[in-house]
Amino acid sequence: MRSFFLTEFHTIKIISTKRIRFLRFNRPFYCVLDHDDEVSCKGVLFFGASQLPVITLPEEEIKKFEILWEMFSIEMESNDNLQIDMLQMMLKRYLILCTRLFKQQTQYPEDKKEVDIVRQFNFLVEQHFRSKHTVAEYSGLLNRSPKTLSNLFSKLGSKTPLQFIQDRIMLEARRLLRYSELQIQQC
Repeated sequence: MRSFFLTEFHTIKIISTKRIRFLRFNRPFYCVLDHDDEVSCKGVLFFGASQLPVITLPEEEIKKFEILWEMFSIEMESNDNLQIDMLQMMLKRYLILCTRLFKQQTQYPEDKKEVDIVRQFNFLVEQHFRSKHTVAEYSGLLNRSPKTLSNLFSKLGSKTPLQFIQDRIMLEARRLLRYSELQIQQC
């Protein structure tokens, strides 16, 4: 069993599946950006993750997710003034469980300060990739030197900061070519 974390920037094409569940929410219901201090998934699961986050649910975790899904279903049938609060609370639980699993299943840094810098960098790239194309521009926004950022990314064994920026620009170019009428020269 797998979980994928998509935003409005992702397009999926389902070729075949035996069973699929969608958990879709919008900003008015629950804003990941505004509530990042509660769930810590900005720049990890959403908004600037370096790649499409995918979690494989271990056997011992499946029961938790099945129970949570059942609770979502039950609460959707409820019609009282507490329904939205309850659904938001369950969504937070879901996001926290997924963030924990993602960190366990990837080479995610343990040092909170380093994690926060990487998350913030990823988020800034997501916000500004159309106008800012150099590591120096992002390091200025983070009040760090470009070398400090490069050393941090090198230490974590991931792509360089410039590769993150270029990958996001290329992702947008591919998306525009595929889903718009723009020509390659316009992207």
